[in-house]
Amino acid sequence: MLVGRVLVTEAEVIARFGDPDGTRAAPMFTVGYGLCFGHNELKAICMAVLDRAMNEPEARAPAENEEFVLAHVDPVEASGFALHYKLPHYVTFQSEIDRLRAAQRQAVHREAVRDAGA
Repeated sequence: MLVGRVLVTEAEVIARFGDPDGTRAAPMFTVGYGLCFGHNELKAICMAVLDRAMNEPEARAPAENEEFVLAHVDPVEASGFALHYKLPHYVTFQSEIDRLRAAQRQAVHREAVRDAGA
């Protein structure tokens, strides 16, 4: 039985999560997810950015600090920042994947050297 339909907008934001000091697992991508009622892409993108920031255990940059993101991501002044996520990022994303794979190989090599020395 169909009761009704609800229009929602959802967005996923993919961001690189690095490990500069080598204390955690190899670098990887993380995903932020946003969903809101109605047709509001900007709000869904902002929610995804905030979700990604809230799931970051340690903020090493302002974009990873949930309070900073919450205060700055949804105002009118930030609409250009949030809307740039709608643009195609194929070249940038491919270079990020290449760098991520290289960093993961280095992390595996570091771990192998560490295990061999122990």
